[in-house]
Amino acid sequence: MKIIVMTTDELFVTLEVDPQELVENVKALLEVETQVPLQQQQLLYHGREIKNMDRLSLIGLVEGDLIMMVSTPSRTEENDLSLNLDGSVVNPRAMQQHIRNDWHLMNLLLERDPAFAEVVLGDNLDVFQNTLKQQH
Repeated sequence: MKIIVMTTDELFVTLEVDPQELVENVKALLEVETQVPLQQQQLLYHGREIKNMDRLSLIGLVEGDLIMMVSTPSRTEENDLSLNLDGSVVNPRAMQQHIRNDWHLMNLLLERDPAFAEVVLGDNLDVFQNTLKQQH
């Protein structure tokens, strides 16, 4: 049967699926089509979340029905400020923004380590990561 999945950015994806298919397998197909990782997908049918182990036929899904896909960012994508063993950060963009948003810290950096302050204020995340590794 064919079902339609609408993403939050109004992309419509039509999938050919077996009625006995698990929702988890539908998410795997959607990962290929939308590039949204399976773990970050939340599927809604008639306003309620459908679970990975639900079978499409058991939740009442029929040919032509619409499912809504909401993507939920992972913690790493949002604001993970933890360090890797080499001194780099897990999410360099989040760390860079965190430092930029702390005016007291930025003033200290500008005063005590202007070269690093320039890297923080720059746009090159590779240079930012490499500088953190060197200072580790």
